[in-house]
Amino acid sequence: MISYDRDRDRDRDRDGTVTAALSEACDLRLLWGGDDAVTELRGFPLRPAARDLTFPRRSSLAVISAAGWLAASPTARRAVADGLYADAYPFDQAGCGSPSTIFWIGGPDEVGAAREELIALLRSVLQARPPVVPPEMAVQRRVAAYGLAIEGIATQVTFEGNAAVPIDLWSDAEPLRRWLGAGSFVHTRLNRLADLLPLVRRSDQTLTDLGFDPVELLDFARRCGRHGVDRTVPVGRSRDFGATWDGYDLLREFTRVLSVDQGVSGA
Repeated sequence: MISYDRDRDRDRDRDGTVTAALSEACDLRLLWGGDDAVTELRGFPLRPAARDLTFPRRSSLAVISAAGWLAASPTARRAVADGLYADAYPFDQAGCGSPSTIFWIGGPDEVGAAREELIALLRSVLQARPPVVPPEMAVQRRVAAYGLAIEGIATQVTFEGNAAVPIDLWSDAEPLRRWLGAGSFVHTRLNRLADLLPLVRRSDQTLTDLGFDPVELLDFARRCGRHGVDRTVPVGRSRDFGATWDGYDLLREFTRVLSVDQGVSGA
């Protein structure tokens, strides 16, 4: 395990010697970071037999069936609020699997009722487990939220307390793929789950879901494959790490297979 400071920095006369040497020596180079970092590291050449596996910047979203929510028991609804807390707050909503945009599926009335109840339940969770919100993050959230209003993207921004900020978007709006600050949840409505397909992008990683029939969700996943999204998980499990990540089977990707054929040739 090798740890070293950033070694390519023109302002500090660092030419990337260590990164270049490690790149030249490796069989598999895993690049995990922002888009700019991945692009910069790809500039260091690999030896001919080596290859890159990249994990650039990703974004995630949630989709909730309003009918499924309204059919759930009060205990199950509270569990969803707990799950949303677990998805968003431990890493200040900056984790690649943390949803920022919540798509509600259903008619305006049922979506409105389900949305308001989820927001109320999440606030009760936050009262029991209040997150620490540094002043700079609180400022970031307000600037980002009001910026969406100025851009005409947000139709409503609500500040109540300092832990959760619901923001409403126009229906059929694109998911927001920028960080707005911890506790900023963008809500928008679609009539059907299939209406989400044209809004998905290759950079979208995790889809957290609630209230859908498994057959419908599986059909959506099959149709979604060419658009984006690498995994679907129930609300509350977006931070679960697995052997398949960002669409890669990690064990297979990290392994070189030596094949041995012991068959006897000839007569």
